[in-house]
Amino acid sequence: MGRYLLLFSYMGHRYRGLQRQTGNRDVLNVDCIQGAIEAAYSSVRPKIIKDRFVASSRTDAGVHALFNSAHIELENKFGLYYDPESLKRFINRHLLRCRHEIRILQCIPITDKFHARHNALSRTYYFRFAVPKNGVTDRMAPISEMNRSTTYRFHEFNLEKFQSGLKHFIGLHDFGTFSVEDKDNKHKVYRRLLYEVTLEKATPLFPFDPCVENFDYWHIKFRGKSFVHNQIRRMVGALFALSCGQITEKDIITMLQVPSKNSWCPQVSTAPGNGLYLANIEYDQKELEKNTIVYNEKEFLRPVKRFS
Repeated sequence: MGRYLLLFSYMGHRYRGLQRQTGNRDVLNVDCIQGAIEAAYSSVRPKIIKDRFVASSRTDAGVHALFNSAHIELENKFGLYYDPESLKRFINRHLLRCRHEIRILQCIPITDKFHARHNALSRTYYFRFAVPKNGVTDRMAPISEMNRSTTYRFHEFNLEKFQSGLKHFIGLHDFGTFSVEDKDNKHKVYRRLLYEVTLEKATPLFPFDPCVENFDYWHIKFRGKSFVHNQIRRMVGALFALSCGQITEKDIITMLQVPSKNSWCPQVSTAPGNGLYLANIEYDQKELEKNTIVYNEKEFLRPVKRFS
């Protein structure tokens, strides 16, 4: 089977997440990112006999990605690679026709020694949020930020407390308290290394919207080796609870030092996915170049529409 590294982006508010939810390989559930991409490349000709999709990062429902990656393995009866540029254009045309908010950025033929998930050095996420100025909570949220940021309407938002809580998540921790329990894997390891957690002032996405001047905009940057399910959204929820006085820094420390579902503070609400963006997957460029297949266009198949 020929392996390709796909680099792609999407707006996730319409989808149930990246990963296919059904175990039936004959069902292409296009309300998830993986299913939509599989439906696109399964319609090429020469016909695909076998295929396999492995994502580097499995984002949740509502979460966006400016840059995600996966490797796909496609096999046809000729045993040849499809021309990667033609394959990219074909998939994008299919996604556009079907009105999917997904775009393939690059399609790179690679050897089977390169793995989209295992070869990733780090992942960077941003959580975008807005808070009303001067604590006035009845101000109308801008339509231009809908599904692209999370608006919080707190009567009191203490920025200093919020910034002070960031430092507790940096480094190596067991994030068992900040993850959904994996009932199918009782021996799952929840220890994760975070390189960076910072708060950055942001600007409105569309400054001409008359409602944007009522809010302050912020980005929280998370960069780490990898993350467990719901980790970032729960960390964000804990930071907001801290900034509003619902919990203390001691509560955050306890949740980190005593990893258990019983350590979770009930005053904390998991942040919604619509403000979360996967911004980058870092790879060793030398390793990627070493495993990239240099091709001659004449040696590759050009995919065409199946019913052309």
